[in-house]
Amino acid sequence: MGYRKCVGGLFSVIASNCERVLIWISRVQLLRLFRQYLHISPHQYCLNRRIQQARTLLKRGASLDDTAYELGFADQAHFQRTFKRYAAVTPLQYQRNK
Repeated sequence: MGYRKCVGGLFSVIASNCERVLIWISRVQLLRLFRQYLHISPHQYCLNRRIQQARTLLKRGASLDDTAYELGFADQAHFQRTFKRYAAVTPLQYQRNK
């Protein structure tokens, strides 16, 4: 799931559940509210979800290439850098230890 798809999905869910309230709220105000209540940005939220999904796929034995592609990373190297930044181990190390 790419960042834009994740954020688009978040805004759709919020809009469908809070339609009357959101009529007068701008995108910037919505971003502020998101950060205020969840204490992270939508981008950070999406990255966290992607890393959680990556962990699940890696536990099931998915290849790094397939995982990177399925989660919308630009390439396997980008996926590995991002995963290591959040999980403190490389995807391959994670997969071998699980």
